[in-house]
Amino acid sequence: MANRSRAVRLGKCAVEVLARGTAFLGLGKVRIGRTDVRSGRLPLRPCSQTFTGLELGGLELLDIEERKSSVRIKTKAIFRPLPVKLMRDHSFDPIHETGDWDKPAVAGTGRLNIVLKPARDSFGGVAFEGFSYHYEYESRNVPLFYLLDLASWELDGDIRGATAISQSSCSAPTATFASDTRWTTEGVIHWDDAASIANPVMTHNLPRWASHQAFDFQYKGGKTLLGVFERVELIRSILKREPGKPELKCFDKHLFDEALAVRTSAKSILLNMEPKSDTAQRNVWTWVFDAVADRARAEFGLAEEPLVPRLCQNYWHDFTIDTYRRDLLPAAVALGFKALFVDNLNKSAMTERCPHPDFHWNMCCGHEYEVAPRLGGPAALKRFVADCREHGIRVNAWTNNDQALSSPVNAAERDDKGWFVRMEDTRLKYGGAYGAVFSILDMGVEPARRYWVDCLKKIKAETGLDGYLYDSFYNLGFMPVNYRTGKPSTQWRGLLAAFKELQDTGIHFLIESFGPFGSPQHGCPAAYAEPQNLFACYKVTGGFGYTTIPTTDLIQIEQSVGTLYRFFAHMASPSFGLFQNGVRIDRIWTERHKRVLADYHESLPHMHRRFLQEDDAGVLWHDAKGERATLWNFAEREAALPGRVRDLTAGENLPHAPAYRLEPSHTYAITGAAKLPTTLARETSP
Repeated sequence: MANRSRAVRLGKCAVEVLARGTAFLGLGKVRIGRTDVRSGRLPLRPCSQTFTGLELGGLELLDIEERKSSVRIKTKAIFRPLPVKLMRDHSFDPIHETGDWDKPAVAGTGRLNIVLKPARDSFGGVAFEGFSYHYEYESRNVPLFYLLDLASWELDGDIRGATAISQSSCSAPTATFASDTRWTTEGVIHWDDAASIANPVMTHNLPRWASHQAFDFQYKGGKTLLGVFERVELIRSILKREPGKPELKCFDKHLFDEALAVRTSAKSILLNMEPKSDTAQRNVWTWVFDAVADRARAEFGLAEEPLVPRLCQNYWHDFTIDTYRRDLLPAAVALGFKALFVDNLNKSAMTERCPHPDFHWNMCCGHEYEVAPRLGGPAALKRFVADCREHGIRVNAWTNNDQALSSPVNAAERDDKGWFVRMEDTRLKYGGAYGAVFSILDMGVEPARRYWVDCLKKIKAETGLDGYLYDSFYNLGFMPVNYRTGKPSTQWRGLLAAFKELQDTGIHFLIESFGPFGSPQHGCPAAYAEPQNLFACYKVTGGFGYTTIPTTDLIQIEQSVGTLYRFFAHMASPSFGLFQNGVRIDRIWTERHKRVLADYHESLPHMHRRFLQEDDAGVLWHDAKGERATLWNFAEREAALPGRVRDLTAGENLPHAPAYRLEPSHTYAITGAAKLPTTLARETSP
């Protein structure tokens, strides 16, 4: 039977609907105005499975309901038995389908609609239009906990010649596609790891808003194509380009609490056709990034945690709180750091000498959320925090939701309180890649979340500690699914509710993750530190040269004044360790290094909207009120600047002049201008 197609129109958009007989195949080519945004070679369609053993076997096209405000493609979802269920038996072995196998079996049905609507949006004054699409599912007897959207999006129907920008933690942030370009955001281990030789896939699909960029961004020439979700959900995604193929594949897996009725977060596919240079495209990316992050935090009442460069030292063992007070604090004061990151100061398998005094796990294997007596207890921590606060320094200590197998909180073999995430057999407690040493609390379970929140509040009240790094935020906090009840459930909403409550009481978070829900401190490929990619390290403190776990070949960022200056100009930061190649950082940094850091601290409250420059000779920022511009200047040159100009680096106001001589690695504040500049005229060096 031959395939047939039908074009449906929605404003300026045309969408091809593909069918074979009564079978719905998916959506084919898509056009916005006169521009193709899908090749159409691979039909866009969903797939799914149930936890108890069914898979979506096909879709029957029932009707296409066309209205001015929407198009609803109505289908009947037909489910068949999976040969192997997702649920495991209590030995964690597979459970096979044991029904009759002599003919295809229909094991359940439902209604699954694709809903298309016109869409418009604007970012930094750049207007986009196109359409949105989402899935609606309903069934009497087949509950789902995920829908995987199989799609691809490519300008002109062919990704060749396009550039994608994606701030995702396991991949290079930019890719320009030639015929033979291979690129993916999948988390594939890229170093020699004996334990992973048989399986290099570390994290197959990272969560949007938590280590995978929350929106899609590609451009070709002046055209810009976006994919923007209407609301935060647990959506685990992969972007993938295979050599020789026209598509940029996009796999968006929508995960939710198991239900008989579901509506996924709508994804808007948006196009802007205004001519733009590569630099202008990167500016648009910045403004989309900021808007999407602001919208996400607003959904949960969270404030943005600013990127404050911090000095850190992980001793891992043989330390106390006073070790940090003796070693780290003096260096931070001498250099002008306003934040520190330290080890886990609460009880852990390390401090409690577990599982055996002669062999114990490290500080990442948590016990009770109580300041460890062996490290000095609350009194020592209170002294340390007070001494730091005297110099305007915030202490950030390690935390997360794991509890070691040796912890009294995790003592019950069968999790009698129901506090922990469990695996697909509904019994085994889950610890991700670390299940041999700990299990994780389910932040969606109110008593477990209450325990964690109340403990951190108590520590703040007793010691003043008000900053934490939430370790493994994306993989242990945001993305886990709990199978405890036999009905899969997510925990990310409970995690963000906990963050909101703690932020309201003055407790602030760094997160081991990319994303908007804390200040990111995360490992990433070395490509992020390359000069042409620094713009995409935006608002990230990076550990360059690894993906999510430290290795011996972690790249040491060359800390010349010019290098640090460029990082801070983009609101990005390396990880600053107490030691650089065995030498204390306070013996390496010069007065010029200190001045660069001081420039950043002084400018940070005024760095709201970023403007990259065509000549890459500096970065301009505007404050939120539109009253001040800040110029981070990279090269010696002369430039005309409006209003009053102050050289922050030199600490002096400059006399008004038709043009100013600008010094490299000097930062300038511009106030009193009728209109703040967004670009500087290209000038020759004096």
